[in-house]
Amino acid sequence: MALHTWWLFAAAVFLLSGTPGPNMLHVLSRSVEFGWRRSIEVALSVRTVFGFE
Repeated sequence: MALHTWWLFAAAVFLLSGTPGPNMLHVLSRSVEFGWRRSIEVALSVRTVFGFE
């Protein structure tokens, strides 16, 4: 495999791993809208749900 292809792959992995997922965007929007107490509740509920997977 060419070196150019590896650099493209590394760049794509770096960019995709740095973007927030839908759960993180949900917690962020709740914290901006309702404050830090509500965001802790939402973050714990998301963590609880994904703890069962």
